[in-house]
Amino acid sequence: MKIAPEEIKAYLRIDTTNTDEDTILNTILNSAISFCETYLNRPILDENMDDSNRWVVPSDIKIAIYLLCTHWYENRSAVTIGPVSKELEFSVSAILSPHRYRQV
Repeated sequence: MKIAPEEIKAYLRIDTTNTDEDTILNTILNSAISFCETYLNRPILDENMDDSNRWVVPSDIKIAIYLLCTHWYENRSAVTIGPVSKELEFSVSAILSPHRYRQV
C-alpha cells in the first residue's frame, strides 16, 4: 500500500501549497502510519515489507489512517474533551482489529 501526502490533503480538503503545512501533514501522515503498523503488529507500507511479512493491505486500513490524520490535524492539542476522542478511538480500532496480526 502507498499513501501520498496529496491524498491526505485531498481528504482534508486542503488546497494550499504552504510548505510549512505540508511538513505538518507529512509528520501527521507518518505518525498515523506508524500507529497503525504498531497496532497491527505488521507493516502496511510496501517499502516496509519483505518476503516474510508481505500481505495484501485492505483498503479500509487507509480509512483508519485518514481518520487519524483528520483528528490529529484538526485537534492539535494533547487533550480533547468530549465524545469525539472515544468515537475516533472506537472507529480506528474497529477498522484495524480484524487485520491485527497475532502470533499463536
